[in-house]
This record gives sequence, structure tokens and C-alpha cells, in this order.
Amino acid sequence: MKESRLEERKAPAGTGAERYILNRLRENSASAPADASVATQLGITEQALSEIRETVMEDWYRDVRELARKQRPPTEVLVYSRSRKTLRPCGYEDWARNFGLALRPIWLKAFDSCIDLLTRTAIAHGQDIDLIDWKVIFAEAVRFCVAIEESDRCTSLYAFAFGRVGKSGEQPSADEYEAFREGVSLWRNRYSWPDQRRLDDRAEQMIRHIVRLAPDKAAQKAQLATPVELPTLKEIRSLGVITQRQAGQYLRRTTRTIRSYVKQRRLNATKTGKICCDDKLVIEIRKKYGPAVRLM
Repeated sequence: MKESRLEERKAPAGTGAERYILNRLRENSASAPADASVATQLGITEQALSEIRETVMEDWYRDVRELARKQRPPTEVLVYSRSRKTLRPCGYEDWARNFGLALRPIWLKAFDSCIDLLTRTAIAHGQDIDLIDWKVIFAEAVRFCVAIEESDRCTSLYAFAFGRVGKSGEQPSADEYEAFREGVSLWRNRYSWPDQRRLDDRAEQMIRHIVRLAPDKAAQKAQLATPVELPTLKEIRSLGVITQRQAGQYLRRTTRTIRSYVKQRRLNATKTGKICCDDKLVIEIRKKYGPAVRLM
């Protein structure tokens, strides 16, 4: 029989350390004001918040289903018992718990994605970076990922995985599903990760890093306010291509807006991202300046 690294199921963690971790999560998750929605607190639209949740959920579902698809019957697998210091055959409950443990990185990835998307969206929607409260973002990420644990999708994926390991017609028991949920829930436990870093510390560091890398809006506004000598339309056409920054200066727009114009096909761009000096650019310049722009 093949020896495996699977370990027998431990008793539910009810130690002081485990209770401290869960209490800390609850405290920080509840610290955000309750009289406003998450979208309002972050200065984003409800539609943007819904899009973030759907994006994270789609990635989570794809990753979990892929791992569930790879499950095989635990035949000829031995489980090491720490208490008895012996090996014994692996049962469905052992498999369920270890399948849950194997999913922890996917939950942590969903948590990180939620933190990242919420922070970047708040910045993109014009939220003052000094007003971004990391605890609001952290609370939403925890609530969302815990909700995934309790969702019907999670249950259906567990049933799908069990169908790969169980005998035909067998149904997973309540104890087996509880063992699975226990294994999954350990993604919130700092001691289940090599760096033993708390989730709130992890979130705060991620958010501060993203905020520090955010462009200075005051500098952007100053750049747009700087007068630029606009060439004639003939001179613009003769340039052939210009950089996104140059196009932004001519149209008094940020480079982000210029890129969105390209996606909307309001401007043409080369494969390297430079803006074509063609009729579309001329039309946008005329929209901006009207009769003030010179032809020759």
C-alpha cells in the first residue's frame, strides 16, 4: 500500500489561539460604519462592487472545480495517526478534510484578489487616497470569502469532488462535509501558513502598497492645467504617430482616458500603443477646441 502525507482529522480547533484569531477577524470586520453600504464607503458604484464580486467568484469557481476534477478514490492510501503513531487506511472523512485543506490557497487567492480590486477601483473612481480606510476593504473581503464557504456553489463543488472518489450511488455524510468545511476554514488561521501573518496585517500591507503606487492626482491636474502650444491640424497629421502622453496633452486628458478612447475606438493606436495622427484624432481635437484650432 502506498504511504501518503494525509493526516487523520484533528478535533475542531477551540484553543485560545484559534478563538483569538476568529475574534480579531470579527472585530476588524465589524469596525467599519454600518450606516452606509460598502460601495458608498469606498466611493465606488454598486455596479462596480458587483463586478468585483463576480470576477473573484468566477476565478474561485474555476480553480476549485479544476482541483475537484483531479480527485481520485483514496484506495491504497494510508493516513498517519499522530496520536497512535501508526498508519491506517484512509477514509472518506480523511479525504474530505484534506480536500478542504488543499483548497486553502484558492481561498487566500480570492481574498487577495478582493483586496486588490476593491482598492484599485476606489482609487480609479477618484477616491482620495488619504480617505481610503483599509478596515472597510478588509471587512468586505472577509465577509465575501466567508460567504463563499457557506454558499451553495461550495456545496455543489464538494459534491462534485466526492463523486470522483466515492462509489457509484454513495452520498457524502454530514460528518464528512463538516470535516471538509473544517479544513477549508483554516485559510483564516494564521498558523496554517508559513509566514504566520494575520489576515488583517496582510490586508493593511497590501492596501498601503497599492495606495503608495497610485498616481498623484494633484500632479495630474497640474499637468493638465499646464498650457500646451497646439500645432496645426496639418502639422499633427504630418507627425504620423504620437505617444499617449502627447495625445493626453493635446486633448487635456489623462493617459488612462486616452487608453479608454482607444478601447472605445474613438482613437486608433499602433501595436506598440502609440496614437495614430489620423481623422479620429483630428475629430477629437476639433471637439475639444472648436474653431480655435488652426488648419494650416
